[in-house]
Amino acid sequence: MGSESEMATFKMMNQDFVKLDRFDGTNFTRWKDKLMFLLTALKIAYVLDPNLSKLPEPTDNDSDQLKAERKKREEDEVVCRGHILNTLSDRLYDLFTSMKSPKEIWEALEFKYKTEKQGADKFLIMKYFEFAMVDNISVMDQVHELQVMVNKLKDLKVVVAENLQVGAIIAKLPPSWNDYRKKLMHTTEDFTIEQIQKHLRIEEETRIRDKKINKKKQKKDHKVPNKANMVEENSDIVAMVSNLHISMVSELNMADAKSKSLDWWYDTGATVHVCNNKSHFKSLEDAMVGQQVQMGNNDTAKVEGKGTVELQFTSGKKLRKNLISANLLCKKGVKAVIESDNLILSKGGVFVGKGYSCDGIFKMKDLKEVDTILGIKVKKHSGGYALCQSHYIEKILLKFQYLRIKEVTTPYDSSVKLIENSGKVVAQLEYASAIGSLMYAMHGTRPDISFAVCKLSRYTNNPSTEHWKAIGRVLGYLKLTIGLGLYYTNFPLVLEGYTDASWITSASDNKATFGWVFTLGGGAVSWASKKQTCISHSTMESEFIALAAAGKEAEWLRNLLLDIKLWPQPMPAISLYCDSESTMSKAHSKVYNGKSRHISLRHEYVRQLIVDGIITIVFVRSSKNLADPFIKGLSRDLVKSTSSRMGLKPFV
Repeated sequence: MGSESEMATFKMMNQDFVKLDRFDGTNFTRWKDKLMFLLTALKIAYVLDPNLSKLPEPTDNDSDQLKAERKKREEDEVVCRGHILNTLSDRLYDLFTSMKSPKEIWEALEFKYKTEKQGADKFLIMKYFEFAMVDNISVMDQVHELQVMVNKLKDLKVVVAENLQVGAIIAKLPPSWNDYRKKLMHTTEDFTIEQIQKHLRIEEETRIRDKKINKKKQKKDHKVPNKANMVEENSDIVAMVSNLHISMVSELNMADAKSKSLDWWYDTGATVHVCNNKSHFKSLEDAMVGQQVQMGNNDTAKVEGKGTVELQFTSGKKLRKNLISANLLCKKGVKAVIESDNLILSKGGVFVGKGYSCDGIFKMKDLKEVDTILGIKVKKHSGGYALCQSHYIEKILLKFQYLRIKEVTTPYDSSVKLIENSGKVVAQLEYASAIGSLMYAMHGTRPDISFAVCKLSRYTNNPSTEHWKAIGRVLGYLKLTIGLGLYYTNFPLVLEGYTDASWITSASDNKATFGWVFTLGGGAVSWASKKQTCISHSTMESEFIALAAAGKEAEWLRNLLLDIKLWPQPMPAISLYCDSESTMSKAHSKVYNGKSRHISLRHEYVRQLIVDGIITIVFVRSSKNLADPFIKGLSRDLVKSTSSRMGLKPFV
């Protein structure tokens, strides 16, 4: 009976169930519900129950019933784990396949993607209210997107009333639907969601059909007359122009539409063009009785007539009257660009008009003293400033918490020898994301992780499990030292640098790793850890390549400081500390008698920097070389001391 039941179950799976799409990190809730339904139908979903009691360890006195129950549990766990992994994409499969328990995989997935979903849910309400429809996308598609947001809000127990949904749809209609929006808002009928969608669908289909007809007419006649509406001359706002040949406009002034002026105004709130002089109308017809026009400043005026307006400026005469509607310019394919105090109009990439700003148009907001910039916290202390990325590092740790990060005292374990992976890639996209996240912290305020990140970034193309463990170690170090920030003080106001290299650290291509760090005001201002691009034949050559690279950076920093007028001039030579006496001797030698051309070029460059007084090379012991953590992994005490000397201190 048992085997017949199993056969029936698998037969039902093969015939009646639709194959599940592979989960790639998106739409987790949908994938979870589908998979849970499948596991429930197979009667194995119970193994994922967090409250499921564990079976006792096997003993010789176990009853046959307990043995059978244990065997069934183990088989169900194997089947359940297989179904979960089989519905994951390849990169997620490689990431979670090391977990042996289906419950462990399920909990890790829930923690990772529920956390991301909760972060997105916080901004869902704001996204709903700030949603704005655009003209280049179907209105019905955008209405459907709004309804999807409403359904997501329901899941968060936020109920949006139907009349509010209807009002939001009407209010968010694109600019080209302004007239239709006003028509809907002034009607006395109360619409349901289905009714408003029906009205919008009919209107959109009508607009599409009319647009096709108009295109056919335009092919027959390219000259379209300029229609205008005319109102009384003694009104504040006198006339409307619906179709204007923008290519004839020579000058515009931007200002408030309420202002009493005879200039042309560029008004982003107006829906029509306006002219206040009947003499500029080529033809004029009487308007309907009681017709009014509403402008962007909410003023209204009686419409007197319709007509044709021509603007001719080829003679040099400037017509300086009334209002230009930004909305109608946009409809006619005119692009408006506001830069500084100037307004530039173009159509099809060709200049057609210009303008300038008037008083009160542009406003700037004073954000006071800086607090956060580009995700870096800035704090002023008694002696200077401090920079910290603790909140950014918190986000990284939360993003990769499914790796079960543990605190460690060093960012890189020097006893581990990482090599290129020749086997199957393990979660390459996730690995690249982790490297990118760590790089921003490294370039911002954490020079102490430079070597580890540089080393691990070399394996982004084909990461293995060992590389992932090293990533977890860097994250564990950041978790322990999350409160560190770069501190800068008024002393010493001297720019100095350290350079170092480690010969043949990459066994695959025999290339050395080099690094440098420059300090100013007690904190690091520039640092790098890189693999050399050429092969060096000795330790001296690798050190010399590093010295040349650091010299180039020193020259750039010196030129930057010279551009700061407050910096004392003339500026003294920058001290570059090096722990290789043979390299220093070669740098001061006037002649290079080696056979390597790439070293000869660097020798000439370093010699020229020394002669010009840009750098001076100073010997330092390896134990005191601040560039040491940029070329290799260090012990706990050395990591702590070098970090402190680079200005990394607790951010309080």
